Amino acid sequence: MGGGHGRSEARGAPLRQARRGAHGLRAAPPPLLLFLLSLLLLDCRSGSSSPEGQYGGSWTEADQSTVRVTLSLAPGGKAVMQRIVRWPDGQTEADSWESEYRVGGDRILIGSEGKVYAVFQRQGHALLDPSHLVNGKPIRLERQAAKAP
Repeated sequence: MGGGHGRSEARGAPLRQARRGAHGLRAAPPPLLLFLLSLLLLDCRSGSSSPEGQYGGSWTEADQSTVRVTLSLAPGGKAVMQRIVRWPDGQTEADSWESEYRVGGDRILIGSEGKVYAVFQRQGHALLDPSHLVNGKPIRLERQAAKAP
């Protein structure tokens, strides 16, 4: 896919960081550990459905680029995100990264090496990212139907 290499370098840093360590959130500094524990203790709900699966969404940014994201949450706490950006001039950029995820009640924390990259809020069969707004609304990733074998 052509173009956008300068943009890719700046956005590729979390990908390189996520690939570096196998220890992920287990080596978290105390403030992050306390945050994770508080989420688990304050907002745990027994019997809540598993977030494992594939989620997807797309939106248009202020610069008129279209962003399409696919997030896969696998058993064992592995998260993989793929992103494709298409600009009005036809240039396209794609990247992906791997990380870990943890569930705390209705929140899903995605990160590695003691860093949290995203906190999604579960809402029905969707994930919302309230820290990333588009047109004043949080980014929404809908759960995708499971593919038949």
